[in-house]
Amino acid sequence: MGFKLFISHLSKDKESAKIIKDALKPYGIESFVAHEDIPPMDLWLPSIDKNLKEADAVLALITPGFKDSFWTNQEIGITYGLDKRFIAVSYIENPVGVINIYQAIKSGDITIMQYEEKKGLIFKIIDCIIKDDRTFSIFIDNYFHALSNCEQYNESTKWARILPMIKENQSITKNQIETLIKIYNENSQAYDNRVLNGGHFFEDEFPLIDYINSWYDNEKYKFDRHHRIIES
Repeated sequence: MGFKLFISHLSKDKESAKIIKDALKPYGIESFVAHEDIPPMDLWLPSIDKNLKEADAVLALITPGFKDSFWTNQEIGITYGLDKRFIAVSYIENPVGVINIYQAIKSGDITIMQYEEKKGLIFKIIDCIIKDDRTFSIFIDNYFHALSNCEQYNESTKWARILPMIKENQSITKNQIETLIKIYNENSQAYDNRVLNGGHFFEDEFPLIDYINSWYDNEKYKFDRHHRIIES
């Protein structure tokens, strides 16, 4: 089902929320945007309540008028009461009330952002998820599985950009690593991708095998001649 992110936003910001939702999806994050995801005949409040309770984390898109909205105040109150991982993205308006205790990610107008600006914002959101013990393992499960959905090399390259954000001292389980290896070995768009198999990589990024061995803290795995991962 993916890592579940609830995006709290004003109706006027539904386009910005949709941009964030689409940009996060390649990394295994499934976002709930009320103005897009609630069917026309469904009751609004029960749908909001259900998806908030099921969310692994909540992101608030704070723009002018956010603090005055009944709906967003309700959503933030429920989030605070459930002790969910909370992420604030702030454009012009600063967080107030209980939101003010969290450091907000400063943002420009998402609807007119250039590619590099949008990528920077998305990586900051993911970094907040990775750094929290409540969300790290859930995210990793879904992030690794997202590689199986990559149908083109450029999608696999985009997926790989998150790897440097995972630190060696963060706990990744043996089962998670074995799942990742299986997914990688079964997807030609992964094992033939030069960023992942070591044919080419960017500054401060390394082949997938290097990350896996660092998580194991030894040289347990290597690439075979077909770029699949096997035990050394």
